Amino acid sequence: MNRLIEFADHWQALIAGLVGFAAAILVVWITLQAERRKSAAENRAFKHALGAEIRHFGLLAYEAFDRLRSASRRGIVTVHQAEDELRFPSPTIYLSNGHRVGSLGDIAHDIVLFYGRIDTIVSTIARMQRDFGGRTRLAEVNVDDICDTLLAACNTAVRLSTPLAVGVADVRNDAEFRKRVDQLNAERLRLRDLEKKPT
Repeated sequence: MNRLIEFADHWQALIAGLVGFAAAILVVWITLQAERRKSAAENRAFKHALGAEIRHFGLLAYEAFDRLRSASRRGIVTVHQAEDELRFPSPTIYLSNGHRVGSLGDIAHDIVLFYGRIDTIVSTIARMQRDFGGRTRLAEVNVDDICDTLLAACNTAVRLSTPLAVGVADVRNDAEFRKRVDQLNAERLRLRDLEKKPT
């Protein structure tokens, strides 16, 4: 009888240990699943916010291109005018989440390139303002270079629109923006071809 009680006691301890171990594994698994869901939700929110910022900056680059080109056609463009046309806000989402850009995979390079182009334009105009003064006239070649960089930023924004799209409204707006940028590219190419033709 004692052996039977001893045997039951050992099995009871073993079963209790196994149940406790299984419960611990279950708790760890549930915690990991909750963390994965939380991380996925944070990544979606980051992607959505970054996509919105890139769309905003892409539109600003498009509008700056249009205004600068119009000002150039009307006559002289000064550094001060260029600075007025090329105002961009601080890229809050990108700057505060730069460490997460790599998590977006293959598009990380284009994201860094996009913001780099915007920063190059803004810092170049600021340097010209500081070194030469606001009334200095920009050479036509300088205006063309700025417009080319703005158009390159627009093209990068178009490339990023699909991987950073979150909802139907994004897709619809992206299609309209893509159409406008394609028109600018075609017009820019046509003007370049005209410049190359002998008179």
